[in-house]
Amino acid sequence: MIDAAHLQRRIFTISILALLVTGVCIAILTLVPFYRHLGQRAEDTLFYTMRSNLVGVEEYVQRALDVTSQIGSRTQIRVKLEQYNAGLISLEELRSFSAPKLLDALRVSPEAVGMVRFDVSGNVVVQAGNDIPKSIGTSHIPILSGPTVMGLAQNGGEPTLVVSAAIHGADRIQGTDLVLFKAKPLHNIVTAATDAGTAGFLAIVRREGKRLVPLFPRPELSETARNQVPDQESIRALFANAVGGKSGVWSGKWPSLGQSVVAYAPVRGTSWAVFQVMSRSDLYHHVYRTIRNVIFGFLVVMILSILALAKTLRPLSGRIIIYNRELKEQVLEQTARLKAELAEREAAEKRAEAANQAKSAFLASMSHEIRTPMNGIMGMAELALMSNPGDEVREYLELLRGSGKHLLELINDVLDLSKIEAGKVELAHRPMDLGDEMEKVLAPLRRTAKDQGLSLNLSIAPEVPEQLMGDAGRLRQVLVNLISNAIKFTHEGLVEVRISAEEIDGNRAMLRFEVQDTGVGIPEENLQHIFESFAQGWASAHPEYGGTGLGLSISRELVELMGGAISVESELGKGSSFAFTAEFALGDSAAPDREACTPQPPIADRSLHILVAEDNQVNQLVMLAMLKRAGHQPDLAVNGHEVLKRLADDYFDLVLMDIQMPGMKGDEAVRRIRAGEVDGVRCDIPIIALTAYAMEGDQERFLNAGMNGYLAKPIDFEGLCAALDSVLR
Repeated sequence: MIDAAHLQRRIFTISILALLVTGVCIAILTLVPFYRHLGQRAEDTLFYTMRSNLVGVEEYVQRALDVTSQIGSRTQIRVKLEQYNAGLISLEELRSFSAPKLLDALRVSPEAVGMVRFDVSGNVVVQAGNDIPKSIGTSHIPILSGPTVMGLAQNGGEPTLVVSAAIHGADRIQGTDLVLFKAKPLHNIVTAATDAGTAGFLAIVRREGKRLVPLFPRPELSETARNQVPDQESIRALFANAVGGKSGVWSGKWPSLGQSVVAYAPVRGTSWAVFQVMSRSDLYHHVYRTIRNVIFGFLVVMILSILALAKTLRPLSGRIIIYNRELKEQVLEQTARLKAELAEREAAEKRAEAANQAKSAFLASMSHEIRTPMNGIMGMAELALMSNPGDEVREYLELLRGSGKHLLELINDVLDLSKIEAGKVELAHRPMDLGDEMEKVLAPLRRTAKDQGLSLNLSIAPEVPEQLMGDAGRLRQVLVNLISNAIKFTHEGLVEVRISAEEIDGNRAMLRFEVQDTGVGIPEENLQHIFESFAQGWASAHPEYGGTGLGLSISRELVELMGGAISVESELGKGSSFAFTAEFALGDSAAPDREACTPQPPIADRSLHILVAEDNQVNQLVMLAMLKRAGHQPDLAVNGHEVLKRLADDYFDLVLMDIQMPGMKGDEAVRRIRAGEVDGVRCDIPIIALTAYAMEGDQERFLNAGMNGYLAKPIDFEGLCAALDSVLR
């Protein structure tokens, strides 16, 4: 267990770290978008400042354009110019008439200081007010259709705005006016906007050759700095955007300010652009200050939170110690309880395993003990039938033999169910021919169906493969169970077996088997329980049929072991349809060796000397009688010691060996014979096990012990003869 003080320190440290990490994450997630928002607001403010300054510039320019347009549109002055251009009046007459009137027109605007009128040839015809600045030539004045700002010139040390406008006559342009305006208002706008910023300025920029220059250089800068806008491609691109009618905000390096933010826009009516320039540090000064204040406040909150957390955790130390002690006690208590539960579970598992083993041993013993008298009952019934009895007696004997077979089927069902529940059923994986296996299933059942006046039909779809790998015995068991039930509960009509392929993928095949009858049907309320153990789907409607209710349960378990599922559809009075799927591996497609399957002729017609090892008197009579009827010479031994003595004293062709005998058992006698431990006894004499041990695995056990064949009680005459033929062939 962790020391309480150490645990307290760890909790406090983890809590502080968690608080710090949470706070940092919250700060990052909050401050980053907050910083961007404040920065965007700062740039928007710069842009709006530029726009407000731009309004003053554009208003002044527009007034100059309007005044120039009004001067050119005065009718009397324009008519005199038309007369002059037409040669109707002289230049002196034009000047004497126009100069006073043009001077009056200039007085309309306080900013207008002078003007010059040119004829269509570009010659000065009239001048009023101030002289034309020397920086403006008087030749090659462009004749433009509307008023246009020509530029900025120095007039006696004062900046002057020059605006030109064409003079329109009746049918053509008669000349051009150049009007001079004081540029001081523009200068005042620039100066006021520049002085308002701590490190920024407003510039009205024009193009001079390839350079961009401000209209009003800042006097506090050096000659080089104030006469040039930065010679950068990015600045020229901004100017081009502005002249093209665009406006916006740009961030970059301005040589005199460093990293800066520039808001730009065009000046309408000119080829100028307005730049509102401010260093980034000054523009974001209030942003940085706000962020610093927020961070400071955040740190204060964090420190207060840590102090509050420390104050809260300090009183918990005593409780942590108590909780630690209680937790330790609970852990020890829980561990002890888990150990007890584990021990109890292990004991329960051992008891269950012992009970299962006892159950298996009991069933094996009961099977052996029941099969022994059953061999006498069914054997005597068969011998009696072979003695040509009367019709009434034959009927009784057939009923006796049928009852014995039914009891034997019940025993086999109980054993199968026990093995399935114990998980001891393992499927074989051997080659099988589906057609041959179906013939083995249907051959004995056709006689039963025929006796009841029924048709038993088989239909196999073309796509179903013939050669498979699987457990043919278990497949036959399921099919015999379903077909037998169908025949049992059908009085007229037919029973049809259909086989189809649901899926064939690579070397695997999922086959569907369906058994359909026209019998009595099953009540709907019984369908959902029909595959449960001891369930009888027909019992409620037809109690006369009886049955144990194990066959369908065993069939379901076997089908699931074969990788499939079983289902039923039924309608009372119309019949039932049982269907199941099973998965098989595909076998060799080559045709099987039919010659090996051809029945062999019986052994030579000679009397065999056979030693029967059997301790039960009734079974002794049955075996001796059957062997004599088959034409052989049987002798009897009642235990293993007597078997060895008889084999040493006499010659025998074959031994029928019971296993469970008093004294020496049959398997011990076989071991000694095969080991050559008994003088005068052939070690290779054919031996067939004749036993009531019929559990799964018993046949393999006896064959592995050295026996040549295996017969499970109860036996019949045909089975006995077939076993003799197979061993002696």
